[in-house]
Amino acid sequence: MVVDTAIVGFRFRHHGKHSGYDQIVSYLENVYYLNRNHYDLMLLLKNVPLPSRIVVFLNKIRDWLFYFKLRKICSNTNIKYIHFIYPENTLAFCPFEIPCDKIVIATFHQPLEFFEHIFRNCSRIEVRNFRRVNKAILLSKDKIFNFKELT
Repeated sequence: MVVDTAIVGFRFRHHGKHSGYDQIVSYLENVYYLNRNHYDLMLLLKNVPLPSRIVVFLNKIRDWLFYFKLRKICSNTNIKYIHFIYPENTLAFCPFEIPCDKIVIATFHQPLEFFEHIFRNCSRIEVRNFRRVNKAILLSKDKIFNFKELT
């Protein structure tokens, strides 16, 4: 079976053991789920207090591994669709441009002010990746016009 869709996401610590996105992925066929939590070393050390420098270092390792895998997914010619579940936390920090041959879907959760900050203060790659989104899912219909204007 050829996988043609990749879902890119993770579960926040405050989410239950079986988050809604985990349920969606379990019902979809022909999908690869790139879960950032698989690379998060901090989850293994749940309640161990660590100095902030170590936390920053572990998060850098997580991000490097995660984006390395995402780059491999983006270069896979069988993958046609990439759905970013939390683009504010993944796509926003992607260190490379998502290829044009991919259809990018993103489910946005943050208020419009969050994205205004990104478009004013972030690097060109981050802005290009957000503008690269082919289909956006917003949590409120009344945000559509302003979101289109911004992006």
